[in-house]
Amino acid sequence: MKRRILFIYFDLGGVVFNWKNSLIQLAKINKKPLEDFLLVFRKYDDSVCRGNISPQDLWNKYKEELALTTDIDNFIDWWTDYFIPYDKVHELINHLSQKYKIGIITNNYQGTFEQMLSKGHVPKISYTTVIQSHKLGLLKPESKIFHHALKKARVSPKELLLIDDSTQNVEKAKLLGWNTILFDEGNLVESIVEINKILNN
Repeated sequence: MKRRILFIYFDLGGVVFNWKNSLIQLAKINKKPLEDFLLVFRKYDDSVCRGNISPQDLWNKYKEELALTTDIDNFIDWWTDYFIPYDKVHELINHLSQKYKIGIITNNYQGTFEQMLSKGHVPKISYTTVIQSHKLGLLKPESKIFHHALKKARVSPKELLLIDDSTQNVEKAKLLGWNTILFDEGNLVESIVEINKILNN
């Protein structure tokens, strides 16, 4: 039976671009093990994504907890410089935007979306809505952020498709009646084929 999808929500990091490269570069320039940075990242990432602390505060946490001597005056500008866009996904979004309403739902830091748009990490299309965690103080996979996103999309759950690289996020959306695709950034072509398949493109 053909699904009647009217609205597609894309996650950003791990779907539209590779953000992990920034963490790798941060470790390289500071000549410290990547695992050290991962530990600090995991400790504070949720707080930054909720908007409880700023991206610059996060950089200060890195400096303090890892005894770094490097200075980065504008961390969010530096951080987004090292994102790697997935061109094939950008092409897909540009194509789908001609037929579907497109939205973004992302756990992200204050100021990142504007930086990503200006640097070409995110396609410059007319998004119906952009749901950013730091503006709401909510994170995926919390139900509240999905309810908010559904309200903004103005469609029924069965008319909505979420494309996300997090199993937890996909499973929660599924429980709420959404159509979902678990995106695998290690297999971009296969993931894009799956998206086109569910959309009957």
